[in-house]
Amino acid sequence: MKIIKDQIIEILKSQGINNVQFNIPPQKVMGDLSSALAISQAKKSGKKPIDLAEELKSALDGKIDFIKNVTISEPGYLNFFIDYEKFGNQILSEAISKKSLIKKVEIKDKISIEHTGVNPNKAMHIGHIRNSIIGDIMFRLHEIQGYNVQALNYIDDTGIQLADTVTALLYLDEPRYEPNPVAEPTGYQGGFDIDEVGSADKNYVRHNKEGGDIGKMWNKWNQEQSFDYFCWDIYARFSAEVESGNENLLKMRKEVFTKIEEGGNEIAKFAKELAIKIVEAHIQTCEKLNISFDLLIWESDIIAKGLWDKTFELLKEKNIITLENDGPNSGCWIIKAGGVEKSADEEFSKDKILVKSDGTLTYTAKDLAYQLWKLGKLGIDFDYSKWGESDICSTSPSDPGAKTSQSADKSFGKYDRVINVIDNRQSYPQEIIKETIKKLGYLNKEGNYHHLSYGVVNLTDKAAQKIGADTTGKNQSMSGRKGVGVKADDLIVATAEELDKKANNEEISKILASSAIRFYMAKFTSNQNINFDFDEALQTNGESGIYLSYSYARATSILIKSNYKEAEFRVASPSTSEQNLINKISEFEDALVLASQNLEPSIIARYSFELCSAFSDFYENTEPIYKTKGELQQFRLSLVKVFTIVLQDLFSILGIEPLEKI
Repeated sequence: MKIIKDQIIEILKSQGINNVQFNIPPQKVMGDLSSALAISQAKKSGKKPIDLAEELKSALDGKIDFIKNVTISEPGYLNFFIDYEKFGNQILSEAISKKSLIKKVEIKDKISIEHTGVNPNKAMHIGHIRNSIIGDIMFRLHEIQGYNVQALNYIDDTGIQLADTVTALLYLDEPRYEPNPVAEPTGYQGGFDIDEVGSADKNYVRHNKEGGDIGKMWNKWNQEQSFDYFCWDIYARFSAEVESGNENLLKMRKEVFTKIEEGGNEIAKFAKELAIKIVEAHIQTCEKLNISFDLLIWESDIIAKGLWDKTFELLKEKNIITLENDGPNSGCWIIKAGGVEKSADEEFSKDKILVKSDGTLTYTAKDLAYQLWKLGKLGIDFDYSKWGESDICSTSPSDPGAKTSQSADKSFGKYDRVINVIDNRQSYPQEIIKETIKKLGYLNKEGNYHHLSYGVVNLTDKAAQKIGADTTGKNQSMSGRKGVGVKADDLIVATAEELDKKANNEEISKILASSAIRFYMAKFTSNQNINFDFDEALQTNGESGIYLSYSYARATSILIKSNYKEAEFRVASPSTSEQNLINKISEFEDALVLASQNLEPSIIARYSFELCSAFSDFYENTEPIYKTKGELQQFRLSLVKVFTIVLQDLFSILGIEPLEKI
């Protein structure tokens, strides 16, 4: 459809008219495409809408390829009727000859897409994988169009959540950690050796070393459950203890947090190793959903490589950051963003703290330095190595224990565009960072910094009951701190088991489970909150990934059964269902462009469902293709073939593995 729209737009530009909008009429008798342009332009032109529509019709008549007729309807709509014999031949021939309808971009901007970014202190839950899936679809969408795009995962290994889990392991249960004054700070050399087992799931077995007291803390993990699940439970227990008023744990958490940020001591080494184990688990979870990364950036490296120090200098040089001498932020370095609001009970600061009064950095400070590195504005780079034996991605290692022995190409950073997938609860700090980049003079008018905001995943009361959480009669937010949530791996397993009852094929069920989950997370508009429901997520029909997979398998079966071979064909007097399918296929490029411009994966999900619905209508309203003969059969087989070509590209974007047989 884009080829037709572009021609209309170009002709109208010569008439001095820009910003042409189109819509699809509710009934085909009103045209295949229409525009209210004459109505919107009438006042500006000083003419009646119907008279302006007549002038525009005269300018367009006979000059648009694939349009056989232009009509006018009250009060001034322009209606375009497609010549489906010409248009169908063009669309189908192009797709079959090029094996795709994707138009590669000419300007190959270098783009970073940051997603996942789960705190490395516990297992991922289903809210986390929404972030991962949105980010991965955006990565795939840009990559398939020819952009130089890289997927980044930010690991917050100096944050308070990691400190919580480390503190829980060290101090929650007996035996509790007692530092060895002789061994500190270098006595602990790491608690585990790493031996890879030749298992399909790429799990690692860790063996405890003899050593200092801190090494014995690993014995609290009995290995009857995966390490990320164990940390989920102990983190929730720790949080409950803190909320109940355990002052001693709060004190120890503060000491642990300080030690982690300082680095170079045995608690920091222990924390790093814990984070590495959790990140390994997160990557394995993501792999089950066809999600991968090009680079892992560790927050500790942002500090170790001096990125924050350089950022701090820039902020002070430009007078963007201020040292507060009084009020609630006394002793803190802040970015002014609204001052302090006072009420009868308390003072609340809208200003954003970057450096606390005790000298520790906030997450926003480290994130700002990270974003400036992405844009290539600090003149500092990380050291890179390959992550792990499987060589799945690169990492920025500041710690020699980070399983990184292979070299990596230094092709990261200096991005033309930065896209960050972060939930909408973080919109305020993201605005602060964007505004700061602007004040530094690094934000260009084309928009090189984007926050792809998305809504959180809540649990319906029914879903909360199913996992044994306290129910309130309303939707509930998931909380790792409270231990309330559906773990991502549990969802993947439950979905596969449910599907295996019907497919009776474990491998196909795993593929379909990934398809179902990915589509479910993608089909909602990004900024929309999801009220997660097991029954809806596991449905095998309707607007679902399973429906898409069945549509592809059905089309493939038609081609195989009819012994399809590429040959000459001609579109002649296509039926309404055939016209609708050709139309929907022609909208493929429109969907890609719109999804890219709006950074909205639901556009791809919705278009994929509409395409499969158009194919289903064609299938249901057409006699079996293998019963037809000659030219008509070849046309219809070619139409089915192009449907599979377009759906394969859509599957590549959605991260769905196509199945020829289910």
